[in-house]
Amino acid sequence: MNMGHLSKSRMQQLARSRLIPRYLERIKPPICAACLHGKATKTPWRTKADPRRAPRVATTPGECIVVDQLESSKPGFIGQLRGSILTKLRYRYATVFVDMYSDYTFIYLHTNITSEETIKAKIAFENHADTFGVKIRQYHADNGRFQDVDFKKDCENKGQILSFCGVNAHFQNGRAEKNIWDLQDATRTSLLHAIKKWPSAITIHLWPYAMRYVNDVNNSIPMQGKDNSPIELFSSTVKKLPLRQFYHFGCPVYVLDANLQAGITSWNEVEE
Repeated sequence: MNMGHLSKSRMQQLARSRLIPRYLERIKPPICAACLHGKATKTPWRTKADPRRAPRVATTPGECIVVDQLESSKPGFIGQLRGSILTKLRYRYATVFVDMYSDYTFIYLHTNITSEETIKAKIAFENHADTFGVKIRQYHADNGRFQDVDFKKDCENKGQILSFCGVNAHFQNGRAEKNIWDLQDATRTSLLHAIKKWPSAITIHLWPYAMRYVNDVNNSIPMQGKDNSPIELFSSTVKKLPLRQFYHFGCPVYVLDANLQAGITSWNEVEE
């Protein structure tokens, strides 16, 4: 169980909460080559952050959603469940929605980054939030595609507030920027680990699914210093998900033979 290559402190928190065996809190974790490689960054020598600036505070789910988009230089595969001709479309973009109250994160993958696709992402997120009984009241974004007339009109039609960062002031959307940064780090780390273990099957073009995996992990476990997970806070429920459901990204799976799936009785002849 690598849980998306979580940090030592978060794994110790899971152990204290008895979500994983308690003895793991006392064990010195081995050095992970994938983490050292995938999460390496330059050490900042200065920061623009103003310590006197009060962070934006939300008190209920859906009160304020920060949103941003990312672009991948590597095309990502699109999974197909039917059809004999493989699609030539590839994922190249993603829109990331982060709830300010719970830190619950939703990812919508794109093949292109048009205004129409951005609205599709917005609608998909709102439909997803509606399954939890959450209504979105405000979006906070940088300029980009969110300045498009169609996006503004969609917010206006639904009575939603739309606020923007200042020009070249991406730090005003720091929550979304930080979540995207963390997602990219964890995705890269999971991919590097999986490629090392199974190079004949795993490629860098599977990044969309690695990103979904690490996002599901982060949504399902308690945030550092808190007792509840983002999905619990977002859905206003208390339900601990069994962590044994999370396998390593890229681990082998086996498809049940069609005959076995249909059911074989003692009268059937099984072919080797």
